[in-house]
Formats: sequence, structure tokens, C-alpha cells
Amino acid sequence: MRKKYLLCLVSTLLLLSSFVSAQSLDGDWSVDYVTSDSPDSLNSVGYNVISVASLGDENSFVALANRGSANSFYLVAYRNAGKNSGRLGTYPYSETDLKTKWINLFDQEFLYDANDLAAKGNLIYVPNNDSVSNSILVFEVKDDSIYSHPQRYKVNSYIWAIDVDANGRVYVTKTGDTTKKQVLF
Repeated sequence: MRKKYLLCLVSTLLLLSSFVSAQSLDGDWSVDYVTSDSPDSLNSVGYNVISVASLGDENSFVALANRGSANSFYLVAYRNAGKNSGRLGTYPYSETDLKTKWINLFDQEFLYDANDLAAKGNLIYVPNNDSVSNSILVFEVKDDSIYSHPQRYKVNSYIWAIDVDANGRVYVTKTGDTTKKQVLF
């Protein structure tokens, strides 16, 4: 009986030690972009950044701020970014109910519950998870700010992640699809 308990204890210890050793953080990590985050900085985002997409140029990217408790979901673009420079457009710091608006003629949508974004050139693809009709909104980064691009894809399903390949095909992962990507367009 004692041998069974000892065997069970040793097996448990071996199993637990394998979980601990499986996660190692011994890789080389580096910080590529840092922007100041304070109300006094003209370069800050203001809320937590949930996703970033590179625009292809060095030090040029778009950040997606997502703060559900403040009902704020907005995009901030950077060109030639540095610690205190590069932000395009003006944004209030940590503003409640701040949302990026997508407009095309008489149609408009406010960004809501976006979790990811993807870029192909200067076009930014953002899944918009509003309660009316979930869709992928497309924005364009120009020299001074982010503008609506006259492209929108209706999905009618909650989108968790998005990617765009070199050919412009859009891939999404919906909630519950842990490993399966779906080609949309």
C-alpha cells in the first residue's frame, strides 16, 4: 500500500515539474517601439493597446486601443514613431466613449469591441463586433490621420482575430474556432 502512495506521489511530482519546465522565458526579448503614456505627452494612446499592425515602413504602425469599461475603442496611427513623436491625428487622453467612426456616403459604424487588427500596406482591417451586424471595417492611413476606406465586409458573427495575406485575402477566427482560420474574401 505504501508503495502505491509513493508511486502516486512521485508521478504527481514529475507531472507538475514538467508543466513548470515547459514554459521558459529564456528567449531574446527586445522592445522595438515605446511611446510615452501620460496626459502631458502628445504621443500617448491613453488606454491599453490590445493589438498593433505594422504598415510596412520602419517605425510606422497602427495601435488599437480597447477599454470596454470606458466604452472606448479607437485606432491611433504612427509614422516615424519615437518615444515622443510620430502620432498622427489628435486624441484626448483616456476619454470615455471615444470610438473611431467608419463612414461611407450615408452609412456609418462606430468601432465597438474590436480585439485585433491587420494591415496590408496603408489599409487597416478591423473586426467590428457591434450588436447590430458584426463586420470588418477598412480604414486607410494617410499622411496626417486615419480615414475611412469605402470597404466593409459583413460577417454577422463575433470575430476574435483577423489577418490579411500578401494577396489581400482576409482570414478571421471566430469565437470557438481555436485553430481553424476561415478565408472570407
